[in-house]
Amino acid sequence: MAKFYSIMDETLREELLRMESVPFANRKDGAETIGEVENLLVRQEYEEAERLLIKMIESNNEDLWFGAYLFLGQLYEDIDRPLLAVEAYEKAMRLKPNDAMVFQLIADIWEEHGKQELAEAAYRRAVDQLRNGEQDSFAVGMVASHWANLLRSQGRQDEAEEWIDDMLRIYPSHYVLLELKKG
Repeated sequence: MAKFYSIMDETLREELLRMESVPFANRKDGAETIGEVENLLVRQEYEEAERLLIKMIESNNEDLWFGAYLFLGQLYEDIDRPLLAVEAYEKAMRLKPNDAMVFQLIADIWEEHGKQELAEAAYRRAVDQLRNGEQDSFAVGMVASHWANLLRSQGRQDEAEEWIDDMLRIYPSHYVLLELKKG
């Protein structure tokens, strides 16, 4: 599974870079940033990353919370704590309930741990978010490829094709959907 922090879309990357220059509210010991956390995760310095993420979440700066919960979820995935990862992603989901990628991240965890019913429920929620037509290209591609592949792996080819056609009506030129349509 590719790491979230190495494949995030440009919109989220820009948001996180913008937040990188924003110090914690009411901090006296300097600005700690999402960028620092990303570097800690890459270096697998999980305890320090977790400490900084929790401080971000406990801060008064709500702009940091969504990204902090996403990275906290990734951290917990990295150290094989799937329930804590899902809990962190669910907290991110509450902050941005229309974000398909959060549901996708939760579905990936359940699928990776053999919880197919939970994975499918999370994928369905991600798919529902695509129907609003407001998801970024990265989210559409990730959700579409995972959902279509899941359906196909379960022998539900007709359902996969019908769903791809529905999505192409909403995102007519999306490259992942077009590739999925080719088979």
